[in-house]
Amino acid sequence: MFGYPDLSSADNCSCGYTIFDAIRGAPGTYVQFGMHGQLGFGFSSDLWSTTQNFLDANPYLAGSSALQVVVENFGVDQVTSGLVPEYVAVIQERARTVGAMPGPFAQDLAVQYDEDISSGMGPTRASFSALRYEIGVMQQYAASGDPQAQSWLNIWGTYQWDLNGWQNRWSFAFAQ
Repeated sequence: MFGYPDLSSADNCSCGYTIFDAIRGAPGTYVQFGMHGQLGFGFSSDLWSTTQNFLDANPYLAGSSALQVVVENFGVDQVTSGLVPEYVAVIQERARTVGAMPGPFAQDLAVQYDEDISSGMGPTRASFSALRYEIGVMQQYAASGDPQAQSWLNIWGTYQWDLNGWQNRWSFAFAQ
């Protein structure tokens, strides 16, 4: 379970939705469990927007109960779980991981990205291609004993583990 999005500042209206919509997984709605066992529901325009963006890329999930979001309030901590919030958390983790790439490798990644764009690739494909290339370079450096490359590859491995966990947890939602 991940902590995105923070729904503590969610819209103060149900916006025409009912708890049954939240249980069904209507975009923007969430089911909430209070720290004393109270059951509630709410609506967040940020969650709605994020879910709609996710559905733009995955239209076959529209109307799926896999879109249900659950917020558990433990008093000092709030945990948000669900397909979309956990996907966003994985994407944020990827951005942090790539952002932590050691300087020389990050510069090489940027050069490779520019070369891929120049060769006619679109931005998304060029991004994945450059990252795949740079990981290969870092694996070679790590094999020859570079501690920076090995350290970052360990972090990347942790991210891959988390991504695989998300994919395994939510594989039922993507089964056609």
